[in-house]
Amino acid sequence: MSEKAIDYFISYPKSGRTWVRFMYLTYLEQHFGLIEKNVFETEEKLIHYWQPRWLHLGMAPSEGNPFYAIGNVNFKHLQNSSCVWITRNIYDTLVSLYHHACHRSKTRYAGTISDFIRDPQYGAVKICCFYAAMFNFINKSKVLTISYEDMQKDRRAVLLRLLNLVELTPNHDFVDEAVDKSSFENMKELGNSYAYKKTWLAPKDISNLQSYKIRKGISEAYREEL
Repeated sequence: MSEKAIDYFISYPKSGRTWVRFMYLTYLEQHFGLIEKNVFETEEKLIHYWQPRWLHLGMAPSEGNPFYAIGNVNFKHLQNSSCVWITRNIYDTLVSLYHHACHRSKTRYAGTISDFIRDPQYGAVKICCFYAAMFNFINKSKVLTISYEDMQKDRRAVLLRLLNLVELTPNHDFVDEAVDKSSFENMKELGNSYAYKKTWLAPKDISNLQSYKIRKGISEAYREEL
């Protein structure tokens, strides 16, 4: 067993956490022979050592915290942990988060995207404060940084970096399957399946494409809306 299991995956909401999580868990379920009806159930079957925590550090809109709440986060408990930071183009993140707030959140956002970007609970100031805090943190700690854009360009390379971090010798058949299954097309299809209907992949309204967890998956899509 590796001595370097990942303790925390840190990301701002809508930065690709579910995408990375799906791919990583798909590999681990094969590695440990824990095949469940969906990979999120597999995660629950992993021994505690292999269960990372997936953190937004209080920045999820559902938590209702304004931008300055990041100042209350205690990073000290993370400094001696194995951490992965998932980043994404800030503009794309805000647009994706806007659609999430309007179409997927329990309390739906009713304003325009311009209102959203200027809102201290959701918008640009909040995400910039988060990134400033994270840059300060990674300057003092060893953190593996991966990005949404990395996932688009080469998911295999991202997965191999994660396996290297936890010191698992890659099984390339398992890698192939994890990479194939984590394609946007496959994940969107799974989101509509019975096995995933109670998971994060499921759309809130199958007739509303904006309510899908897996929407476009392309870089700089914000140019169409901002």
